[in-house]
This record gives sequence, structure tokens and C-alpha cells, in this order.
Amino acid sequence: MLIQGVSFRHAVELLRDGASSLVAENPVKQNTVPKLETPVTTGAADQAMLRQVIEYYHQTLKQEPEVQEYLAKRGLDDAELINHFKLGYANRTLGLRLPQKNRKAGNQIREQLQRIGLYRDTGRKHFNGSLVIPVMDENGVIREVYGRKLLDNLRKGTPKHTYLPGPHEGVFNVAGLANIEEVILCESLIDALTFWRWGFRHVTTSYGINGFTDELLHAFIDHKIKRVLIAYDRDEAGNKAAAEW
Repeated sequence: MLIQGVSFRHAVELLRDGASSLVAENPVKQNTVPKLETPVTTGAADQAMLRQVIEYYHQTLKQEPEVQEYLAKRGLDDAELINHFKLGYANRTLGLRLPQKNRKAGNQIREQLQRIGLYRDTGRKHFNGSLVIPVMDENGVIREVYGRKLLDNLRKGTPKHTYLPGPHEGVFNVAGLANIEEVILCESLIDALTFWRWGFRHVTTSYGINGFTDELLHAFIDHKIKRVLIAYDRDEAGNKAAAEW
């Protein structure tokens, strides 16, 4: 690995991509040209690049045992669900597949990813170490992205739940509101996925107990929803929020 000038994680990705050997006949200096296929297109529109990253996270999820174990623990280890909602995993390898930031293309891509909200001002990936759940509309446009850290032993101040920066947009599982009069409203996306996994397809979610949006309200009105079954967490905050309905 040192001979090739790559890190351990980079070496793992190289082997996954089919590299036959990481040993060179002559030692080489670490270079700035990535040896891995780049999953995004330089110059792509923001939505196109967002979709490319979500697709990369989706494919990553299918290869990583740690996130598969997490899904199994939550009862979400279902291929139909994973593919339908494009669940993904941000396993810290995206940056290894981008041109280095001291190259024009690498800097341009990182600036765009930062503008979209997938990178932070610090240069860190926003959803690192998280199960990633995109929120798409009827046309497949990604309106929001949710990330849930797999580990609970996080450094102080590290949020367990993250979204794209800015106000919440989109209605999760908007297709589940069609041709029905009753909908289940969950507190979190993972709770909604659990209902969907076990056959309750008429389910959606607010973004937490304080995250019910005007867009979600209008979706209920537009789809002529007559009854909302509130399935918030059975704790003080969840009970209080449900009672306010």
C-alpha cells in the first residue's frame, strides 16, 4: 500500500475495483491522480450530481456488512425496500474516487458538492458514517436527504441525525398517498420504512415532532386524505406532539 502511495481504505477500494496487485516493481511517489473510477460527472447539473452520489451510496450499501447488519437489526434488511427507496451508505470512500482537490476538476466537484450540501465547509462529507435515505418526488427528483449515523458512541457534539442544509423539502413516500383516504404519519423516516417493510404502504413521515411542513399538509389535501394515524414515538415528546394534532 505504501509502495503504491495509497491508504488502507483506498487499497480496499482498489481491490474491490479489481486491482490485481498493490505491489509495484519500483516504489512510486504518492500522486494526485485517483486510481479509482469517479462516480460523478464533472460539469453535471446539481440534481444530476446529487443523484449520482446517491446511486454511489446505494451501491456501497450493498457491499458493506456493517450497514447490512444495522438494517437487519432494525428489520429493514429487505431487497425490495432497499431498492425502492434507494437506501445508501456513506462509508467515507467518496472522496477517494474524486480527482484530488489540487486539480481543477477535483476542486470544481468539491465546490459543487458543498453547494448541494453533501460536503461541509470544512471539506468533510456531510453524511459520513450514515445510512442515507433520499426523499424523492413522483418524478424521481431528490428533494431531501436524511442520514442516520450507524454508531451511537459518537464524539460529543456529533449529531446522530442529519439532513441537507436548509428547510425540509419533499414528502417521503408520496406515492403511498395515492388512492387512499387514510395515512400513517411517523416521526422518523426509519419508522416509516419499518411500516412499509411490513406491508403498510400508506405511510409517510414528518421530519421529527417539529418537522411537519406546509408541503406535507398540502400533499394530504391534494390527495384528499381524510384520516391521519399518528405513529410518533411513545415518549413524552412524541405523546405531546400527537396530542397537539
